[in-house]
Amino acid sequence: MALISDDVDWPDGDAGRLHGKDEVRAYWTEQWARTRTHDAPVGFSERSDGRTAVHISQVVRSLDGPARCSLAPKSPTTEVLMMTTSLLPDVGTELREGYAQIGDQSLHYVEAGEGPLIVLLHGFPEFWFGWRLQIEPLVAAGFRVVAPDTRGYNLSSKPEDFEAYAVDLLAADIRGLIGELGAESALLVGHDWGGSIAWTTGMNHPEVVDRLAILNAAHPRRL
Repeated sequence: MALISDDVDWPDGDAGRLHGKDEVRAYWTEQWARTRTHDAPVGFSERSDGRTAVHISQVVRSLDGPARCSLAPKSPTTEVLMMTTSLLPDVGTELREGYAQIGDQSLHYVEAGEGPLIVLLHGFPEFWFGWRLQIEPLVAAGFRVVAPDTRGYNLSSKPEDFEAYAVDLLAADIRGLIGELGAESALLVGHDWGGSIAWTTGMNHPEVVDRLAILNAAHPRRL
């Protein structure tokens, strides 16, 4: 995968946004160091059009966890363009981002579109970016799409005690998020560990779930 950002001059007041190739490199290297997601920057190159390409490769994980990650040989690559107005990647539609304060936890999320609310819950060890290919089609279908970083991931709160990651607490985060977004209920989609959170949200807080879609996650009572 290559993430591209224009090397442009930014107007005053755009502090915190990308300012050319050096900041592109620093940003994506720091993102990898923070999240240890499945995409790792392995190099950078200058394009003939003056833009910087960040080369991303898949990672192979051992069962011992992220500490023993190694880059997969001959990983497939795709190309995602960076938006020229923020740190957010270009997913084919305008993205907004925000934070929802849920009790003592802060959940970061990205949002796009208008219409009925659909919330997308990522798996382990990902963050909202795992849904980048689904956001634009859902917006085009008439939905308001919200993809949060669940507790412990990327820009959301990361409590230290493992008891803080009980699935009932994670489900309560999603119930609170839906309310903070100004909605009474939402369509809820979960993948992998996000599927377990979605299952639990549907069981513990059925009043906030209009429809439930689960990808690659067994029902909790079968685990």
